[in-house]
Amino acid sequence: MDKIIAVVDRSGSMGRIKEDAQGGLNEFINTQKESDSEALLTVVEFDSEYNVVYNDGDLKLFEGYTLKPRGATALFDAIGRTAANVRDTKVAGKKIFLIVTDGQENSSVEYRDSRQVKTIIEDMRKDDWEFIFIGADESSLEQARSLGMDMDTTFMFDKSGAGARDSYGAASAYTSNIRGGVLKSAAIDTLNQTVVMSTTLKKAAGFDVREDKENV
Repeated sequence: MDKIIAVVDRSGSMGRIKEDAQGGLNEFINTQKESDSEALLTVVEFDSEYNVVYNDGDLKLFEGYTLKPRGATALFDAIGRTAANVRDTKVAGKKIFLIVTDGQENSSVEYRDSRQVKTIIEDMRKDDWEFIFIGADESSLEQARSLGMDMDTTFMFDKSGAGARDSYGAASAYTSNIRGGVLKSAAIDTLNQTVVMSTTLKKAAGFDVREDKENV
């Protein structure tokens, strides 16, 4: 059985993209329900506080997520606390960890340094966890970089909401391929790179990207 974790930013700034972000996440989850593989789903939302919406339940029984923007952005605490709860769990199937945010960390208390969270992510990758990052604009791109996210599975959209559904769609397509047994390299190659992030913009931000992904 697979395990899917979604850590979702509900801070006040998400208000301007509420419908796109909420709809995109629900479409992501609904698409995963169509898989032949069974999965357990955990949905966590965060602002300056942390709330577990759905805890390790049957993916197909999840009725949908409602985003209610408020508060600040304790991103590091949300990732760190969620990881602490799941990292030692025995999972026979695929393991997906989705992070959704529209801005930078500004209010974590327990995990104050991105390097702490990056180390946790690196350790979980060694145990075959797949990390996917969906963010808005350059501020989120820098955040993804500080956490050591794989740029091939970092999906960006504009803070106006433009491109949000496409980013969620690409993330879901990648997840479906991974859950279906497709090798990571092949799953990445099938993505529509126009909705991932312009390679030019990634280079401008100082990321090391593959030349064959060039898409200006």
